Amino acid sequence: MKNGQSTMYNSRTLLKAIFAHPEDDALRLIYSDWLDEHGDSARADFIRLQLRLARLPIYDPRLSELIDQERAMLRSNEQNWFSELPSLSGVTWGAFERGFVESAEFDDVHSFLRQAEAVIDLIPLREARFLDLTPITLAHLASSRQLSRIKALDLSHHGLTDKEIGTLLRSPNVTGLEVLDLDYNEIGDEGLQILSESRFLNELRELKLSRNNYHGFGIQLLAESQNVENIVTLDVSKNMIGRLGTMALTKANGLNSLRELSLAATNLDSSGVESLLSSPYFSDLINVDISANPDIGDDGAISLAMSTRVKQIQILHLGVSNITDIGAEAIATSPYFTALRWLDLSGNRIGKRGAIALSRSPFLSELTQLDLRHNPFLDRSGACVLQRRFSGRLRL
Repeated sequence: MKNGQSTMYNSRTLLKAIFAHPEDDALRLIYSDWLDEHGDSARADFIRLQLRLARLPIYDPRLSELIDQERAMLRSNEQNWFSELPSLSGVTWGAFERGFVESAEFDDVHSFLRQAEAVIDLIPLREARFLDLTPITLAHLASSRQLSRIKALDLSHHGLTDKEIGTLLRSPNVTGLEVLDLDYNEIGDEGLQILSESRFLNELRELKLSRNNYHGFGIQLLAESQNVENIVTLDVSKNMIGRLGTMALTKANGLNSLRELSLAATNLDSSGVESLLSSPYFSDLINVDISANPDIGDDGAISLAMSTRVKQIQILHLGVSNITDIGAEAIATSPYFTALRWLDLSGNRIGKRGAIALSRSPFLSELTQLDLRHNPFLDRSGACVLQRRFSGRLRL
């Protein structure tokens, strides 16, 4: 027995506690011990495995083996485990996360309003998604008290406008929301102003705003907000935020918790990279995605390589950034990239010279993945040099 507390509970008591406190891994471990004691070691082992997986970063070398174990367990047991959940009209159960189904996709808001209480009684519901969402039904969602039970809300790909976002964010029921996905909507600068002024923003840990209609002014409003201090992950990719947006992010003093930043496909150039390097939070970032910005070029790569402020970066995406052998050599010889675990240099113009520099780098020994796919100037001999150094860690 791994945890003597499990003998104090019955199954339903433990499950009710997990459903009421879905963020508490300790309760899930106690339940896994209870399962062991009552003959269900397969489910107990699965819960422990997924909890372990949830704690590992995506570059961890143990990840592949553990994912294989996860898949094998699911092949043998997933159908039986899902059969424990009833079929509810308008509800599609999500995947297993941390040993339990934690998410549900609702056909529409009416399905959510009708079934939310039943779902909350059956799973530790954290995330809700919707197949269909309209301005009228979004207003109904915003007025729903059940919304306050949701920690992660996926409203991506619904064409939501500033007005609809205002309806949602002015609701008292968004209190407690930790993750908000607004990717692929029609949100403009006004919507970001509403977001920046919302009192619930200071509870968010992850904010996804990829592919919307805002520009630099909207980013400036968000960056200057006093309510962004708890955001850990910020994605503003695929928006033309321009120099104004970049400079606003550079000067953002409130992003004290930020660890992951995506500025992919935002027209970022080499001077923008230099500006970001001087930002108050950059030295704390561990995951930086500035891919699909062709104007970064070798100058931007060199600026990164020469800066002491990249020492904490573990994941760096520089794909499709117009980097040649010169930029690759700068990265390979930088003594500040020793924390890197995942380096994406795909879709660039790196050839044999850059490949040799990367293969000889004494500073990239901790890499678990090096992505050099779609570099047309990289010939077979360059690929062989890389293969000898990085072997299974290399993607070509």
